[in-house]
Amino acid sequence: MNQKSRETVLWAKRYELSSVPEAVEPVCTELRNALEGQGMIKYDFSACILLREAFANAAKHGNRSDPAKTVCCEITLETRALRIKVSDQGVGFDWRTATERPSATIQNDEESLGLRRLREDGRGLSIYRHYADTVQFNASGNEVSLKLRMGA
Repeated sequence: MNQKSRETVLWAKRYELSSVPEAVEPVCTELRNALEGQGMIKYDFSACILLREAFANAAKHGNRSDPAKTVCCEITLETRALRIKVSDQGVGFDWRTATERPSATIQNDEESLGLRRLREDGRGLSIYRHYADTVQFNASGNEVSLKLRMGA
């Protein structure tokens, strides 16, 4: 029997959300409550940043911020892992090329003031790499599956 088949599902939910930024916040609240209810509240920051970033990428880049298009979020909390799957109605992107590029880069926008900013493109991939243990895209690039391992 493999590891995944031994996992007990503690909480699972599927959402169809409008492609507007505020649509994901009630989902984060429900996720936070589910984590707290299972004594896993210490994972709420990582879980919510992954969910927010995946939703933002799907809504903005996949659905082009069209509120008539939906973003599907499937969240499964297991005894040792949180799984987040987010998909959009867009055509996808070439994640193979995007994952080969270096992470987000620093640019000197206003050299005279010494200000620096993090480029927006590539930020999501950096966040996924930092907070998720597993990151997978479907073939067309309009769905991402994230896994966050949690203590036993």
